[in-house]
Amino acid sequence: MEERFYLFFLQIFSNCIFNLKFKQSKKTLVKDKLLEPIALTVDSIKKRLFWIDRKYDHLETCDYFGLKRFVIASGSKNLPHSVSLDIFESNIFYADTTKMAIMKLHRHAITSEANITYHYKLEGNLIPNFVKIYHESKQDTSIPNPCALNKYKYLQ
Repeated sequence: MEERFYLFFLQIFSNCIFNLKFKQSKKTLVKDKLLEPIALTVDSIKKRLFWIDRKYDHLETCDYFGLKRFVIASGSKNLPHSVSLDIFESNIFYADTTKMAIMKLHRHAITSEANITYHYKLEGNLIPNFVKIYHESKQDTSIPNPCALNKYKYLQ
């Protein structure tokens, strides 16, 4: 089965990250040293998973098979209460409700506070609960777009 048919997901209370291939059973990818995974994103180009573990204060990565795992950033000073993340090009963006901001981290940088910068600081009563990057380079164009046939004119 082609890799584009993987579904990756986490279960907070079972402290695991899983993958599910099309028409197959789920497989546990990451279980060790995982206490409270709160956010997960997929880099389909590099074929890597990225997640935040809120209890360990870690931002980690592994390949599609749960191997080649390492920590990108750690510590409550860097990730005090991160709740969501996404990746775009060489940067990881994550929402942090303590810093009240969308933070940016170069994914190939050595872990240090200097490598983490404020991408967008929210003001007022706004709370950054989610971050999602939309860009044409993140879309799989090999799969036909059902809306391209113009069947759904009422959506335009």
